[in-house]
Amino acid sequence: MSKNILYLAENALSPIQGGGIVAYALLRGAPAEQMFGLYSYQSITPAPEYAQCMHLLPRRDGWRERPFRPTFGPGAIVEGPIALNLRRLRALALHFIDRVLGRDTRDAVARIDASGFRPEVVFTAPLTYRMLRLARTLAAHYAVPVVILNMDDWMSEQVGIWGPLGGYIRGAIAGEMRAIAPRVQQALSNSERLAEELTRRYALRHETANNACYDLLRGAPWAPRPPRAGGPVVITFAGALNWHLQGETLVLFSYAVAELAAQRSVELHIYTPWEFAPIANQISIPGKVVYKGFCPKEELVKRYLDSDFLLATTTFDDRNILLFKHSLATKLSDYLCVGRPVISVGHSQWAVHDYVEEHGAGIAIRGRDIGAIKRKLVEAFDWSEEKRAAVSGANRALWSRAHDVTIMGAKAREALDLGRVPAEL
Repeated sequence: MSKNILYLAENALSPIQGGGIVAYALLRGAPAEQMFGLYSYQSITPAPEYAQCMHLLPRRDGWRERPFRPTFGPGAIVEGPIALNLRRLRALALHFIDRVLGRDTRDAVARIDASGFRPEVVFTAPLTYRMLRLARTLAAHYAVPVVILNMDDWMSEQVGIWGPLGGYIRGAIAGEMRAIAPRVQQALSNSERLAEELTRRYALRHETANNACYDLLRGAPWAPRPPRAGGPVVITFAGALNWHLQGETLVLFSYAVAELAAQRSVELHIYTPWEFAPIANQISIPGKVVYKGFCPKEELVKRYLDSDFLLATTTFDDRNILLFKHSLATKLSDYLCVGRPVISVGHSQWAVHDYVEEHGAGIAIRGRDIGAIKRKLVEAFDWSEEKRAAVSGANRALWSRAHDVTIMGAKAREALDLGRVPAEL
């Protein structure tokens, strides 16, 4: 029998949306009646089999998902420095109030106990100080061990968001890490680089899950894409398009593709959830840059297999790269699984670039100059079929070594008494 798992994360367990994808892969098959989940991102739809045990945390003023950063792009609200700092001070007061009164913990305990659920282990994938503190206090209240998945460097992002108050939040996070460490059975991250950074920073040993994902081909024999007889080179992007994290860079890349299409036969296909349709539609160019909507994973895998290159983007902005600087993109695991060359575009220090280059997985584009982007694409388009097939095969092999959830999730599942990862999706 598996343990009763108390799940705590901003993202609900989800097979298709947000950071809940990796947690879902690691926990899949856990009986819903042995799980109680608390999450805070209202835009995330829980996986159907866990919908009845996922509970939305109450919204707290000052605890916004991205509390203080002005955003730019469609529908943006830009705050001036006075309003920004007033909100920071108000949120700081709420921090102190919550620490003194234990409001979050008290409310969570009341909900858990009212349901009759008795936690035996906490699984947490925090993205904020609030969630880390809640995980620590609930683990202490119920006297249970913890498995923690730090998907990204959310700690540095939180410090950056708080601006002049960043020193306070840095110390608060470090204090919570020290306090939770004795209960941690296993700490995970999504890249070797992030694991090393977090181990050094908090003296809490992190191991690597590398955005563990399932075999998307479900046992079907893998093969490189057959040589394309004519037709365009197809580049496929799939995933979220948050403006300040992926969207702005995808728009820039689409400009490069549109210009290149005047010289070479190339198409950029975009698959993104409905909430990002305004961005995708805004940059669509019939026959060149095409928003293909949103589709189930099974259909998306077919689109991957019919692509020549698969695209991952992140911001070029020094302020916004803090979250992903040391991380491997979740979609990278899917791309490697289907064995297609990868194009990574974004900030020069993004860990995905180093990973792509180290493993010969595709091409890394570290600058935002459109002419330079076009030149890099032309170099890749001119690869021989033999080279493209070799890169594809190496990517599939890399997935099987370092991204297959049946391997990367084994230790975490052992700590949770979940046994082997289910082979079928």
